[in-house]
Amino acid sequence: MTQLSKGKFKYYRTLKQKKYRHREQKYFIEGVNLCKEAFAAGVEIELFLYCPRLVDDDITAFFLYQCRKRNIEFAQITPEMLSSISDTVHSQGVVCILPYKHPEIKLDKLKARGMTVYAAFADKGKNIHRVTFRDRCVLLIGNEANGIRSSLTQYIDVMITIPGRGAAESLNAAIACGIILNQMTGQK
Repeated sequence: MTQLSKGKFKYYRTLKQKKYRHREQKYFIEGVNLCKEAFAAGVEIELFLYCPRLVDDDITAFFLYQCRKRNIEFAQITPEMLSSISDTVHSQGVVCILPYKHPEIKLDKLKARGMTVYAAFADKGKNIHRVTFRDRCVLLIGNEANGIRSSLTQYIDVMITIPGRGAAESLNAAIACGIILNQMTGQK
């Protein structure tokens, strides 16, 4: 177990702000399910933080076993420390600090494994109701202001769009993602 100094904790706390996440190329995820998924997917984890007063002993044992098995640093924190870095009102007591990986690197590997890359656009692409989605696929969703990064366009196999009605310019990215995922999983 790593002893987390005040300085190091203060550094990790800065990752709550976008400018520091961008500068440091790190971010954090929190919650039992997200952290379990990160461990299960073999994602690179820089540090695992947990608050024993908020986490069930069995869950803590699972995470600590995984940390030791993969040689991941871990540290115990207080509820006060957790609330100062957490974005949730009722934290589940676990946080993973992750290095930011550029999506180009991952997409290259996924494409090599035969995955199809679908990309959502507000103004162009095939109607999602007329697309047959493959089982092994990746979905790219850009942000509302800028869309998908131009550096990612070389990886796109199929451009898709959600047909709209009315005068709305585009959907919120999270809403669009939900609609597309519903369409994708509804075909299975």
